[in-house]
Order: sequence, then C-alpha cells, then structure tokens
Amino acid sequence: MVGSSSLAPQERVPDKATGGSDSKKLTPCYLMVADILGFSRMITNLPDSEKSQRVSEWVDLVKATQRLVGIKATQLMSDTLFVREEDSEDGLERLLRFAQLLLQKGMQKSFPIRGAIVHGNVAWGELTYGQPVIQAHKLERSLDWIGIACSSSIPRIDKFWSWDLVVLYPQPQDSGSIQLIPAIAWDVPRSQELTAKAIDVRLYRLGDRVPEHVISKLEHTVQFGIYLRSGKRFCLNPGRFGHLSAMEFLESLIESLFGASRRTD
Repeated sequence: MVGSSSLAPQERVPDKATGGSDSKKLTPCYLMVADILGFSRMITNLPDSEKSQRVSEWVDLVKATQRLVGIKATQLMSDTLFVREEDSEDGLERLLRFAQLLLQKGMQKSFPIRGAIVHGNVAWGELTYGQPVIQAHKLERSLDWIGIACSSSIPRIDKFWSWDLVVLYPQPQDSGSIQLIPAIAWDVPRSQELTAKAIDVRLYRLGDRVPEHVISKLEHTVQFGIYLRSGKRFCLNPGRFGHLSAMEFLESLIESLFGASRRTD
C-alpha cells in the first residue's frame, strides 16, 4: 500500500513517456492501480538482508512486464503501481495484457497482486491526479481476491471478451457484496499451489494466525480459477454471467456433472 515502507524505491517515468509539459493537463486515458497483498507483513517480518532483494524483484517484474507489452507510462510508489495507457482500443488491449502478465508472473514470484482498471481524465506527471485515480483506488481496495478487475463503465471492453483475456464476473468485495464487472482472465493456480505461493511461510512466526480475510481472498480466487477453466471447457459466453454468484455457478456445474454421470451409469 502507498507509503508502507521507505525501503521501496520509487520510479518516475521520464518526460518523454509522461508527455512533458502536457502531463499537467487532464486528458482521457486508461489507468490501472495495483498493489501487492501482504506487502506490509513482508517488510515487517523478512530479515533485513532479504527486504531489499524482494523490493528489487518487484521493480524488476514491473519493468520486464512493461517491456514485453510495450507499456510506456508507469509509476511505482512502494508496492503501489500506477499504469497509464492511451484512450484507444490498442491502449486498452495493451493495458489488459499487461495486467494479465503481471498477475501471472507476479504469482510465480509469490507476489499476490490486486488491482483495478478505470477510464477517465487524468493528469499524469510528478503529481498524478484526477477522479479516476480515486475511483481505481476504491475499486481495488474493495476487491476480496487476488486479481484485477475493471470498472463497470470502462469503454471498449466489449471488444475483448475472451476466456484468454477478460470475462464478466461477479466480483467478491470485502463488504460481503458482489458486483458484476469485467475481470482479467489469468492462469489461476490450483488451491494448494495458490496457497503456497500467496502465503510466504517465512512471513509468519510461531503462533501467528492466518487472518480470515486472507483465507477469504484465497477462496474467492480459487472460485474464479474454477470458473475460468469451466467456462473455457464448456464454451460459455465470456461476456455473460447467467448466475447470481460464483457459488451458484459452481453448484450448477457440480449438479450438471453429477447428473450427467448418473445418467451414464
């Protein structure tokens, strides 16, 4: 989260990338805000010799993903990442693919990432501001999972419905409610692997309890992974979700599978 450690380096995009003097103007764009879940615990409990290494791994991950996709405008402040893309179909596609790769490569390195993508007028530069910045922060912090979601009003998203990129999904939120909005599709690990990668045992000491909110995020992420694999296998419409919740979908899936099994017995 922002400002959670003075150890984390800050990166600023050069004037060429941010648009020089134009960066002070409010201009329409796509914006992503993302955080590493559990970063404060990492900084608090890791040995000093490992803290700088983990922070460097995070910075290197962002840079490498940025180069792969062709993203130019990023800012890092502690574990909080801001990414800006142009207001175009190509810009949105780059940002969606960046988000997908960041999730997948981040999980490989035990960086569970949660983020949000929005659209609107943003001033990008040494001081980045605008209503979309607040909107993205609020959406990101409300999500009860490991993953990246888009705002419900994001333009051009209908061009990208795909089981390999973005799907419509009832987002679990920390308030206990759900919101049907676009979500980035990614290779969610199976439950055991996800837990092993998301919860670094080095960050927990003898007698520590794994908080309920951590378990909740893992469970919701596993459910999303099951939905992605099932939807792709059964050729469902990625831009439509015909159930009230993920649990209702899973219940329907189990009943249809067991029903089919009983009919063939």
